[in-house]
Amino acid sequence: MAEQAHLDFDCGVRRIVTVVKREPDANWSLVSSQHPSHCVLCIALSGESIYHFDNGDEKPARIREGDTLFFMGGPQRRAYSVPEAPWRYISVTFDLIAYNDQSKKQLEALPFLSRSVPPAVVSAFQELNDIWTGKGPAYMLKCRALLESILYELVRLHTAVSADSSHFEKIEKVRQYIQENYSQPCPVEELAAMARCSPSHFRMLFKRVVGMTANQYVTMVRIGKAKDFLLSGEMNVSETAAHTGYRDIFYFSRQFKAITGHPPSFYIR
Repeated sequence: MAEQAHLDFDCGVRRIVTVVKREPDANWSLVSSQHPSHCVLCIALSGESIYHFDNGDEKPARIREGDTLFFMGGPQRRAYSVPEAPWRYISVTFDLIAYNDQSKKQLEALPFLSRSVPPAVVSAFQELNDIWTGKGPAYMLKCRALLESILYELVRLHTAVSADSSHFEKIEKVRQYIQENYSQPCPVEELAAMARCSPSHFRMLFKRVVGMTANQYVTMVRIGKAKDFLLSGEMNVSETAAHTGYRDIFYFSRQFKAITGHPPSFYIR
């Protein structure tokens, strides 16, 4: 299913090099990239700084509290603190690996600057800095988890902006409903009513935000759950089909193979 690739965003933090929290310094400045071979993620905690990107866009960016910067190599950059309100920030330098071409493209599509990120992102940065500084048992495991959660939120935020945030929230509620009720019938008319729009408008919005139709998404969720049940050994094929909303086991098997590339029996332990 070609449309499924839209949801196959999958990357991992391979190594964290540094986590640095900088206190306000009116003389702070940066020329080019300190770690051109690594990714850099940075959040402004307070104050302001000015960034110049050598990418053909001569307009500098003023970075304020709550703004996040993300660089995967990218253009050379110059930056400095605003002297009357020098910024305080946390930066993370790390190696990131994308597990498929779609994920690589989505990472490269992330903007350098995300404005006013959610409070959860700010809290995750703070916790990441604390865990990295304390270096307690299994600290690296926790730091990777926090960093990946930040990346997830940035991808989600970018998707919402690209799709129009008001429409994004409507569709996210419908997606959540499908995920919680995947074994039940999910007529497009009922889903459209949840989103408070006409069926035709809902179909357009859903595909625009998710990258596939609502029916395709329901199928993807059902087959994903079915695969989990089979791998866990909790159910056989017939039980799995019934549990994920399929009355016809042969139809279930055809859809399962179309999406996973293998028959259900392939995943039975």
